[in-house]
Amino acid sequence: YTNFLLHWIDFERLHDWEKSGGRLEAVERPTEVTEWINNGRYLPRCKGPNVRGNFLEQFPKKLHRWWAVLQSSTPLNHNSPGNCWTALDKYGINGWFSIVVCVKWWGEGLKSITGNDLRLGTEKWLAMVRELTEALEALKRHLEKTEG
Repeated sequence: YTNFLLHWIDFERLHDWEKSGGRLEAVERPTEVTEWINNGRYLPRCKGPNVRGNFLEQFPKKLHRWWAVLQSSTPLNHNSPGNCWTALDKYGINGWFSIVVCVKWWGEGLKSITGNDLRLGTEKWLAMVRELTEALEALKRHLEKTEG
């Protein structure tokens, strides 16, 4: 998870910490993210979703569906021709920040479960973190190559 955050920081740094760098596609975006955005994102106005209870039953599936949409037109999708990173090259508050927050919420939700559910949930969470980290690494390589 720390590695993922470090790659995200590097990605934002490549874009000079600009506040607005486009928006990630909203199709299949988890409703929790939409509500978080609409409520102002930050405390005290917005507290984010309740990550206890049945949150982990649906949220990971929602995040996976959104991620599938986001990467569908990029080189990460092996069926996609070309080298177009436009769909994922979104920085600032409307970009990868929303994905980072989703990963945080999912991880926070894991604190409310135990036993085998916790083990399986953590494995799935770590797999998603690895996938997102690999995507950020590839995107950063592309950006560094095109800038250099």
